[in-house]
Amino acid sequence: MVKYSAHEYIDMIIAYGASGGNSRAACRLYAERFPERGQPSCSVILNCIQRLRETGSVCITRQFVTGKVYSRKEEKILRAYEDNPQKSVRNIARLFGVSRSCVYRILERNEVLPNRDEKHRDIYEDDLHWLYSERRIQ
Repeated sequence: MVKYSAHEYIDMIIAYGASGGNSRAACRLYAERFPERGQPSCSVILNCIQRLRETGSVCITRQFVTGKVYSRKEEKILRAYEDNPQKSVRNIARLFGVSRSCVYRILERNEVLPNRDEKHRDIYEDDLHWLYSERRIQ
């Protein structure tokens, strides 16, 4: 899939207007005016025109699913964490197909923070002696 810049989409629209709204003629005109660029098909030009009419923008925008679907997934993530708080955020994220930062955001928003202190332990002087004696630290 060839990606076009906003300037190239604008030039396609100008070619479409100059050709009287004929997409095939617009393809030929665009190819004549800009031989060094990638040549769009007729459907690319028509999609660009339709996108401009519907959104007011020539750039392709991705729409993200929000609302009920997201809230359902959020509830499932919360339930999974509440059922097993020892389960890692990474495993929950993998289970539901979302990023770890998304899981952290959901947990923070609902004031349920994962227990990070359990895995933390202080380093004592005896540990340092062991590291030096085993030549793990030089």
